[in-house]
This record gives sequence, C-alpha cells and structure tokens, in this order.
Amino acid sequence: DESYEGNPLVNAMSIGLVEAGKTVSAISEGIGNPVIIVGASTGRDGIHGATFASEEISEESEAKRPSVQVGDPFT
Repeated sequence: DESYEGNPLVNAMSIGLVEAGKTVSAISEGIGNPVIIVGASTGRDGIHGATFASEEISEESEAKRPSVQVGDPFT
C-alpha cells in the first residue's frame, strides 16, 4: 500500500513473566521524598514520536517528522 511508503506502520510489545507472589510495589508519600529520574534524554524521537504517528501525513508534516531512534545520539 503506497500510503505506508513514507510513514511505515510499526507495532511493538514487551512481555515479562513473574512468579506468583513475587511482584513488588512501592509507595512514596509525603513532602521531601526524592525524585530520581533514570534513563536517556527524550528527544524528537521520544514522546512526540507517538503523537506524530497519529497525525495526517502531508508535505508540511515532514518538518515535524521525528529523527531516527538512536540511544541519546545528541549528547
């Protein structure tokens, strides 16, 4: 189908297995608890890559197109 030539459809899924009774939950309540952020920076390929996927593709949308997903390539 020609409509996917410039914007291919990609589905991704992750599955994990945990033995019953071995899941872990955490709750942090109250003022003063630290917030720790772990992971690479989110660039054009991150959060808005998902919103772009729902956009109507046109000549003008090329400027908004996300960059190739490479682990933190700009730092």
